[in-house]
Amino acid sequence: MEKQILQAIKELSIQMKEMESSMKTEMAEMKTELRTEMKEMEGRITERLDNLEASLTVLVEENHQNKADIMQLKQAK
Repeated sequence: MEKQILQAIKELSIQMKEMESSMKTEMAEMKTELRTEMKEMEGRITERLDNLEASLTVLVEENHQNKADIMQLKQAK
């Protein structure tokens, strides 16, 4: 009976080690996937911010030009 209990404990221990190893592998894969997704997201955010900056630059330039045009029209009166 003791031998059976010891054998069952050994088998359980082996199974637990296999599960731990499997979980570590899965966690490493998940970390890698998460890092990849975060880098892709960072790239998309950077691209959007660059586009926003370019749009704002154009709007500011147009605003300055409009102000200059208004000043010229006022002076022409």
